[in-house]
Amino acid sequence: MTPDYMLIEITSGAEASIDRVVEEASQEGGLTIYLGEVHQRRWIISLSLDILRRIMGKGGELYIGMEHFNQEQQEILEAFLEGDIEWEELVERYEEGPEGFDLEYYRPLIEWARDMGIPIYGLMPPRIYASQLVRLYMSGDKEGVERLLARYGLSIDDLDAGEEYRERFLQLIPREGPMARLDPEALLLAQSFKDEVMARRIVELSRRYRAGYILTGSGHVEHKGSVPTRVVKHGYRGGYTVVTSREADREEALEDLRRAEKYLIARYLALPR
Repeated sequence: MTPDYMLIEITSGAEASIDRVVEEASQEGGLTIYLGEVHQRRWIISLSLDILRRIMGKGGELYIGMEHFNQEQQEILEAFLEGDIEWEELVERYEEGPEGFDLEYYRPLIEWARDMGIPIYGLMPPRIYASQLVRLYMSGDKEGVERLLARYGLSIDDLDAGEEYRERFLQLIPREGPMARLDPEALLLAQSFKDEVMARRIVELSRRYRAGYILTGSGHVEHKGSVPTRVVKHGYRGGYTVVTSREADREEALEDLRRAEKYLIARYLALPR
C-alpha cells in the first residue's frame, strides 16, 4: 500500500526512505528522530508510526516525547498507558489543562504506544506559563519573569539561543492576527522558554533510553537554536536527525526551506502524498 506521505531530502530534492532517515540518526551514543509536524493531521500520525516501527527494529529502549502534553499532565498520561483509565477519561482530564490539541488525531499513536509498552512523556511547560511570560514581559515586571522561569530552574540568560534563532523566529511571527499585536520580544521569550524546557526534558530522557522519537511543531525543531541544538548543547552525544513538514506544493515547500538555509537544521521534508 502506498503511504499517504512522502519524505524528501531538502538539499537534493530527492525522495528518501524512512530507513535512510533512521540509519543516519543511529549512533552508538543514541538515536533521536525529531518530527516537526503540521498539527492534527492523520498523515503525520501514519508517518510517525512507520518511523517508530523502524526505530523499534534497532533494539533497545525507546520513548516518545510529545509537545501535546505538558509535564504536569504526566500523571494522567501514564494512567492511560498503564490501563488505569479509559480514553474518554484521559480526554476529559486533559481538557482541564487545557493544552488546546484535539487528542483524537493522536489517538492511534497513543494507543499504539500503550499496546507496545512504550512510554510517552509530555515535554512542554503548561501553556498558561508561556502566556504569563508574555504578559509579565510586556508589563515590565522583570521580577515576575524571573520567578516564573525559576520554576524550571532557568534564568533569562538560559533562554539566549543565538542571533540566528532570534532572526528566524522574528521572521515567522504572523503579520496579521492576535500574535501580530503582541511585542515580538515577548513572543521570542515565550518561544525560547518552551524550547529550553523541552530540550532539558529530552536530555534527561536520553540518559534513560537508547532511542527517542520527538513529535512537536516544526517551529520548535527545524532551525538553529531550536530544541535539537539545545539538546546537543546540554550534552547529548547520540545521533539525531530532523524531519520537518509542510502542507504545500512540493517545489514551493522546498524553495521556501532553501531560502531559509542559513537557519535550517532540518534535513528532510515530509509532505502529504
